[in-house]
Amino acid sequence: MPTLVVRHIPNSDPPQFQVERASDSKASKAYEVPTPFGYPVQDRPDGLMAELQWYLEQFLNYPYHPETEHAERVLTSLKSWGEAAFCALFDARDSGGFFDEAIKDGYHNLQLRVISDDPKVQAWPWEALRDPKADCLAHACQVERRMDS
Repeated sequence: MPTLVVRHIPNSDPPQFQVERASDSKASKAYEVPTPFGYPVQDRPDGLMAELQWYLEQFLNYPYHPETEHAERVLTSLKSWGEAAFCALFDARDSGGFFDEAIKDGYHNLQLRVISDDPKVQAWPWEALRDPKADCLAHACQVERRMDS
């Protein structure tokens, strides 16, 4: 099973990541990935992570209008962040080649491993990574988180 490692560069601000092939540890250069904490949600003052917390913890207490519209805006922003993060990581020539090689037999064979010692980075909704040409990666591949140390 091909494994791609998304390794957080410690103390990078804004957050940067390298993509590595687990098979030979060959790595891309570092790429900036937008943080979901400040990622905008239409007509909402807080970033995506605060709105996602609302969606997961409170929306089902009152899943009616106008909160359904609020929820749709959160999901639209989550999808947008997933595509932006995917493109930041895999659109480049070096890391994109890793990705294309890893999915040559289909997404179901891919394992995506996010490595970071930063709890905020570990909390990012990595399962929302979305290939604009396909769908949400977590629907077809394995996504896992690990500490670096």
